Amino acid sequence: MDYSTTGAMRSPFSPRVRQSITGRRPISLSSAKKNQSKSMQSSGEPTGDVVYKTPVTTIETYGMPLPVMVTEALTFASGEVSVRLSACGWCWVVSGRRVIAWPRAASSTSAASTSTVARELSLPQTDLAHKADLVVLFYTAGAQMPSCIGVSPEGTVRYWPSVGQEGVYVDVSCELAGQECEKLGDYTPEGIVLATTTCTVVLLNPTEVGK
Repeated sequence: MDYSTTGAMRSPFSPRVRQSITGRRPISLSSAKKNQSKSMQSSGEPTGDVVYKTPVTTIETYGMPLPVMVTEALTFASGEVSVRLSACGWCWVVSGRRVIAWPRAASSTSAASTSTVARELSLPQTDLAHKADLVVLFYTAGAQMPSCIGVSPEGTVRYWPSVGQEGVYVDVSCELAGQECEKLGDYTPEGIVLATTTCTVVLLNPTEVGK
């Protein structure tokens, strides 16, 4: 039997030639990234302004525009400015004694508005610098607006049942024997933890403070 004839039975010992598939090219990593980028752009999600860009990284603004009150506070601040956000959906900036708070996302009532309304509160007097880590916003059961607790570095606690009523608040002084307050934890049903720079921990109960 002749194994060399074209079309005849091939010998199992003859070398096999791998046939290439024409018309197909391997997908490179850069092509995959381009396709992913196009897919993300066509998903319909809004994109913000480009703040910083490199060949491999792009940083863009996200979400609603900052309220005018916040922009002015950041622009004209003469001292230390700090910022924080909470799981309840609100952000706040602390500049001097001012707390300027606003929701991260637009509510159903303000969805048609081009800007978000901010709320301003005044922290207790202090000889030291206020900071955003000593302020926390949170929702209580059934509340339409968040409550707020702000603590001065010396330990004066100011509680607002609603950020919509700046003039309605209660002040309570913590006896910390000269210790300086460092940070407020997030709100929990059991209360809010206040820590000092010397590792003393105090549990604040908003219900008790309100009384």
